[in-house]
Amino acid sequence: MATYWKNDIEVRLPSAITNPDLVNFYSQANDFVLTKNNDFFVAGIEANGFSTRACYWKNGKQILLTTNFTSFASGITVVE
Repeated sequence: MATYWKNDIEVRLPSAITNPDLVNFYSQANDFVLTKNNDFFVAGIEANGFSTRACYWKNGKQILLTTNFTSFASGITVVE
């Protein structure tokens, strides 16, 4: 699962995949931004073992950028 650490504490980000026991399932955090309003954004992916799906998390809530497993998010920029 996509994970980050805050004050030496592991924080796992949720996934839209409802069966995390699937073989080869994983999610991955690739980049992050902390805004001046203290919103925390993480760009990443989740994978079903065959392909990846782009997503990001805002304050720990996952937002899918597509419904198809054919994309990848490697960075994020937030404009306030």
